[in-house]
Amino acid sequence: AETVAMLMQREKKSELHTDSEMVNIPQKRILIYGTFDRLGYREIRFLQRAKAEGTYLMVALLPSTTAFAERKAVLEAVRDVNLVIQADMPINPERDIRQYKIDAVIRENDVDE
Repeated sequence: AETVAMLMQREKKSELHTDSEMVNIPQKRILIYGTFDRLGYREIRFLQRAKAEGTYLMVALLPSTTAFAERKAVLEAVRDVNLVIQADMPINPERDIRQYKIDAVIRENDVDE
């Protein structure tokens, strides 16, 4: 709870860009999938490690019993997260890579501790 409160007090970044702006910004776009029902130390470290693999981190939220809007708001407060979307089911990384111009899809076991 303290971690979430601390993250939500940070100044909100404005890193969302229009498609035309994205063309001019050299970036390595990273996509991760997850439910993120709980956002504790382990989850924050995963987000940080995933972001370290690129310059733009997109989180695709999977279905959960916790409301999408609540989970999205918490993730948007995390400095390392650039964009949060609702994942289309079934998960189709190939489609998401094309649609969002993703350079790499990172799974939790893909990043070092």
